[in-house]
Amino acid sequence: RVRHGVSALRFLGAAYLQYNDPDPLPWAALYVVAAVVALSGAVARPLFWQSALLATFAFAWAMVLVPSVPVWATSSVRTTFYMHTGDDVEEEARECGGLSIVTFWSLVVLVDARSRRKISRA
Repeated sequence: RVRHGVSALRFLGAAYLQYNDPDPLPWAALYVVAAVVALSGAVARPLFWQSALLATFAFAWAMVLVPSVPVWATSSVRTTFYMHTGDDVEEEARECGGLSIVTFWSLVVLVDARSRRKISRA
């Protein structure tokens, strides 16, 4: 339950930090939904089909952006402290990272929800 709560707080923090993003609404919405799914595991039974849906959605969105990751990784321009350099490839690579985190955590919630279902049925 603690790890779900910590993740919910992290996702809420990520949603809050989207205020300076060029397209904040879809990203803030994604992180808020991820926070709700994580919070469900902290306060009650994890949401099974909601986490499956979120994992599928985030993975599909990441697959759209994944071609920018190798381009960014091999480029000579990488910033560490500045979030917006005007380089769309760099932004898409960061966004792909965020989507990967949401996908991974949604799968963790999915596995936890499934294991809790098995325990409650036994």
